[in-house]
Order: sequence, then structure tokens, then C-alpha cells
Amino acid sequence: MKVHSIDVSPLTYKLKHPFVFSGVRLEQLEYAIIRVQSEAGAIGYGECPAYWEPRGETQASTITAVKHVKEMFIEKEFLSPERWGETLPKLLPNAYAAACGLDIAFHDVLGQEEGKPVSTHYGVAKPVPVEAAIPMVTEQETEVLLVEAMAQGITTYKVKVGIDTEREYRLLQQVRSAIGQDATLFVDVNQGWKTVDAAKRALERFSAVSLAWVEQPLPTSSSNENFRELFEATNIPVMLDESTYVAADVDAAVQQGGVKLFNIKLAKAGGIWGAHAFARKAALNDAQYMLGSMIEGALGTYAGLHFAATHNVRTTASNAFTFIDDEKAFGPTVKDGFMEVPTRPGLGYEYPQRFAACFSV
Repeated sequence: MKVHSIDVSPLTYKLKHPFVFSGVRLEQLEYAIIRVQSEAGAIGYGECPAYWEPRGETQASTITAVKHVKEMFIEKEFLSPERWGETLPKLLPNAYAAACGLDIAFHDVLGQEEGKPVSTHYGVAKPVPVEAAIPMVTEQETEVLLVEAMAQGITTYKVKVGIDTEREYRLLQQVRSAIGQDATLFVDVNQGWKTVDAAKRALERFSAVSLAWVEQPLPTSSSNENFRELFEATNIPVMLDESTYVAADVDAAVQQGGVKLFNIKLAKAGGIWGAHAFARKAALNDAQYMLGSMIEGALGTYAGLHFAATHNVRTTASNAFTFIDDEKAFGPTVKDGFMEVPTRPGLGYEYPQRFAACFSV
């Protein structure tokens, strides 16, 4: 694959309903979309999720970053993901969303030229497990989400918490009662508990609902020792999300913080290749991981599926696109709790004209 051109454009998604979690209320998502064309004429697209970014990325900064580096890739030839995977972090060390979008688009083009799905670069694809996410909604809204998820055979459930422990406890009881004791239930705090003592109190209150793990219970400013202290006090495994971005973050989290679970997101890791590097580092540390979501449309969803299908993920948020009200947000159907990775060349999405339209103005 030899790169002929790279274009970037704003991409704004509206949500069907406000998505609320600790300290954040989302009604629309300010992203960017990238188009890469090869000299052979193949066209691929990538998505740059850059909303509510703990390290300061925005739609504007992401577009600027892509424009700043795109000429460095023109007429460059890439025969494997390793080549651009090693280059992107050096050119865009702090522009994770921009690197993610470029990486996804490069994968898409390379796969199309090879006539193979992206997953073939990473192993043999298998069905991808999917979780159901319950944001900070009412009991009635929770019931609707539960009915839909259970009809799809989903057996892993995430509930957003971190604001009102008593209300959240009632919601967790509702969820556990509906899904039964054998299903996996965990909470995502999104840094909502500001101290170790506050986290201990909340987790003690939640103890009756049998949590499998707790995701990002403390702020990113917390030390690794704080996470270790919380785990040792509660015996509930800690999963890190906002505290870790790339493979280089893993060693200290495991060795100093006792963390054995991570939420890998393409937008943080710098795309599929970055997520692959993160997963390899986690495995070397005997740690496990899931694939999270920044609430991506189809491009991020399909890219994530190719990663998840070839790696040992605990679960994924691959159905998060269902929160978006846009024709560019779609993905495979969930059946018996799993999604199948596409076998068409590249990312394998349908309706490429929907993405092409983003560059028609």
C-alpha cells in the first residue's frame, strides 16, 4: 500500500438520549473522520473519537494534528501495520485520537488492497463477546435497556456509578435481580470517587450484588499505591481505564498498583496496532483486558471488532454505537451475546458512501 492522499473532516454525532456518567453529560460527540486513498485507488476511512478527553484532546486539536503530519505519509509505502504502528506514536505522541483515525484508515486501505479482512494480520478471528452498558438513568430506563440486552443473550453488564451511592445501590440491585447470579456485573466509576476511603465505603455498600470488578474507581491523579490499597481492602479487582493509555503504562500499574485488569480503547492506544501492543504488554504481565468504547460509529466499531476477535478480551463495548442517532453508526447484530467480525476486505463495513459524503463539501 502506497499512500496517495489523506483528508480529514469534522464529524459530529448526535445521541439518541443524553448519556450521563460521573461528572459528564453527553448529548453529541465531536469527532473527526479521515479518508486515505492509496496510489492503487483503494479508499479507507478512520474515526477519531475526541470528546471528553482526560488528556485534553478535542475535535479541533485532532484535525490540526492530522493536517500537521499527513504530508509525512504521502508516497510512503506500508506493507504491514507494524510500519505505521511504529511511526504514529513518534509523530503524534500526545494526539491519540488522531493516531487512532490514521491507523484505522491505513488498516482499511491495506486490507482492501490485499483482499483480506483486517483481522488476518493478528490471528484467527473468533466471535466477539459484548457487554450491556447502563448509564446514569432511571429505573424505568434501566428496565428497557435490560430487556433489550437480555433478549440479545448478553451476560456481562456494566453500570455507571460514582455520584449517589444509595441510588446506585438500588439500581445495582435491580440489575442483579434481572440478570441472575451467574451473569457478570461490574461498575464503572469514571473517577467519581475522589479518595480511597470514599471508594471503600461505596464498594462495601455494593458488596451484596457480587461485583466482578470495579473500573477506574479513583481519579487519574491517584498513585498506583492508592489502587493497590483499595484492592487489598476490598478484594474487588480494579480495572484501569482513564489512568492508562498505551502499552508503556502497563508495567507500573501492575507492579506498583497490583492491577490485573485494563480497559483498552482504540482512541487511547492509538488505533488497532496500539491496542495490539497494549494487549501484548498486558499478557506479559499476566493481566487481562476488555475492549472499551468512546461511543464510536461504524468505523470505530468495526476496527474494534477486528482487534477483539483476535485477542483474549474479557468483554467489549462493541454495541455502544446503538446510543448514536446517525446513519454512520451501525454494526453487526448481537446474537447469543456475541458479534461476528466481518470477513469482507479491510474493515468490512457496508455503506461506504455514507462516509464519502463527509468529504463532499
